[in-house]
Amino acid sequence: MILAEKIMRYGDHIQDMDYVQALFTEYPVRAMLDTLHTLLNGQAEPHIDQYGSSDVQSAGLFIRDVILLVPESISGDFRTQLFASPIIADLERLLFSDDYHDRHSAVYALGKIGSTNSIPAFHRAFDHFSNDDPLILPALIFEIRWLQGQIDHAVVIDEPLIDAMVANSHFLVRWSALDVIDRHGCHSDQTRTKLNYLERLRHDENPWLRAEAEYNYQDCLYQERTHNLPKLERRAQHKLHKVEMAPLKPKIDFFGIKIGFLNYLSQNGSQRSFQLVDLEQFFKKLVQETSRA
Repeated sequence: MILAEKIMRYGDHIQDMDYVQALFTEYPVRAMLDTLHTLLNGQAEPHIDQYGSSDVQSAGLFIRDVILLVPESISGDFRTQLFASPIIADLERLLFSDDYHDRHSAVYALGKIGSTNSIPAFHRAFDHFSNDDPLILPALIFEIRWLQGQIDHAVVIDEPLIDAMVANSHFLVRWSALDVIDRHGCHSDQTRTKLNYLERLRHDENPWLRAEAEYNYQDCLYQERTHNLPKLERRAQHKLHKVEMAPLKPKIDFFGIKIGFLNYLSQNGSQRSFQLVDLEQFFKKLVQETSRA
């Protein structure tokens, strides 16, 4: 079995360090990097494994796990040479792939291996997809936050990026901002910023978006109000809060749209790219199903 096949089969051996160590024992680092470069550039025969992963996804998974999980005593040379290799440029190029799963894999790989020099490429990808792919925008922001935080050693808010999402003309892009404006942790320095965004979105023209924003807004207010209460009082308040929030719970939320749509794509194995109109049509069907329920 050639090295490319062994990397593509890593999905059967996830986090199996014996499997990875055997590869490092059998092959020089240069051969690994060259093979990964080939897989990321589609120079090998295209292949989708039993899990629905492409060569790009398999290569990205392997790279991430080597950096995150394999001891430096085994992967030290790989780590040193990776960031000087063409692989970083390969992954940055894949941020703009037409294949959603490949570009998401590139986002995740660059973020998790700590490629801070790729932050400008992340911003370019955000601008590129800001009107076309509401699903990738939160992932881009999360990894930008992670990478920028490694540089600044502080929490990054990314207000200009969230502002762009909240002000977008398409409701699904605006709605995707809720994937970034986490309603949890509303007792920190970022609470007022979160509430300001939620205040804007709870008055959105789309009623389904509005419903989720209202739910998150009220939950955030509750967290802010009760965070410093004594434990017993906070517990009593929580029971009452659950009762009060039950009628506000949205029937459709953005996370559900995202997961449902990605499942829909996976069921249509050959469909790995989409347009915003496809996501909107999926949402409309979801509304119809929800209204009939």
